[in-house]
Amino acid sequence: MRKIQTSSSPHESVRGVVPNLDFSLVGVVPEYVPFTGEIPVAGKKISVVAGDIGGLNAILPVLPRAIEAGCIVNLFLVGASATAVRKGTLKLPDGITPMLVDDASQVGDAMKTVDLPDLLVLAASQSDIGTGAIWDAASGFPNRTLAVQDLYGSLHPALEREEAGWLFDVVCVSDEFSKALMVQKFPSGAAKEDIVVTGGPQFDKLVALREEWNARRERIRRGFPPDHLVALVAGQPGGTAEVIMLLEGAAKRLKKEMTVILRQHSHSSELDQQLTQMVVKHLLPHGMLNFRDMKEVASVNEDLLPGADLVLSGYSTTGYAGILCGMPGVVYCGTPALRWEFRREKRLDRPPEVEAGAGWWVETADDLAKVITELRTTPESEAVQKVREAQAQIARYNNGHATDNVWAEIQKLLQ
Repeated sequence: MRKIQTSSSPHESVRGVVPNLDFSLVGVVPEYVPFTGEIPVAGKKISVVAGDIGGLNAILPVLPRAIEAGCIVNLFLVGASATAVRKGTLKLPDGITPMLVDDASQVGDAMKTVDLPDLLVLAASQSDIGTGAIWDAASGFPNRTLAVQDLYGSLHPALEREEAGWLFDVVCVSDEFSKALMVQKFPSGAAKEDIVVTGGPQFDKLVALREEWNARRERIRRGFPPDHLVALVAGQPGGTAEVIMLLEGAAKRLKKEMTVILRQHSHSSELDQQLTQMVVKHLLPHGMLNFRDMKEVASVNEDLLPGADLVLSGYSTTGYAGILCGMPGVVYCGTPALRWEFRREKRLDRPPEVEAGAGWWVETADDLAKVITELRTTPESEAVQKVREAQAQIARYNNGHATDNVWAEIQKLLQ
């Protein structure tokens, strides 16, 4: 393993935070060249380890390809992904029976119950238990290893451990700023060619969503007041109440009522839930915001995007999906709680999507009111067009072929 170091800066406000993302470290990343050949992999053994749901979702679409090709796939789950399977809330591809592991330190022992795999595939995890599972599985593993990162930064905790070494032969990432951030954060670890921009397999399904956009929009908005702006709030574990307060302030300034589709995060803290309920209860009598959860229409936030004019979050995957769908109204909220959470989790000052120009950054109700005015009164303005162009740049890596691309990288390592 190659010893790696994290970058540092005298301007960092908290330990490990990178103030700005340097895209020049990787240059312009070309689109992935589709792999058209077929490498015989029948009988090859693959072990897959996942902790967090996000990382698991990024690798799940690829596993049926491996099974169809005759590979022997063993899936080891720990943490949130194991809990979801136990509760029956996570559907796995046909032909896969996971081994559920209680503790990260037991993953390596669990893997010894099956034949030594030809390839170890690791789904990125930011949680302590998911990070521990990656290390327990990969440390000392004698064969080749591939990691799949669902979104920027999610693999970093595994690389920030004190005994960190570069564990992977290949890392598949969703976009160019994921690659740039990894190269910037771990300058002595990854060779640039080890990090491959494949797109995210979990986003391939958005191609169908885009094709059905108008029909879905009509269905979702049925019964909404026709003159209302519709905002989808994709909550984080904390800070959801602050986003609602921004919306309330913007609505008052614009003197416009809004319909708010409120979706709290699955890991929303008890405090976040209580604060959000208090704010909603307080605002309901004022009538500026009309709240809905739309659970009867869709269980997944991304499926509600066609019905929204705005999607607001701190750094949610839902906002990223909005970018890939070409929604000009993707708004990132830099409220105190959300900025603290973002710095703690991603070690960045602001989301790379914002720095790339693909989304709007707001810190106050006045900021949000200006964005709404720009989108509604001058939708063809230069500012809006720049957002669309930046979104198209990111979306070109996520064009519905990410599953193909990750499967191609797996086949290469199985040669």
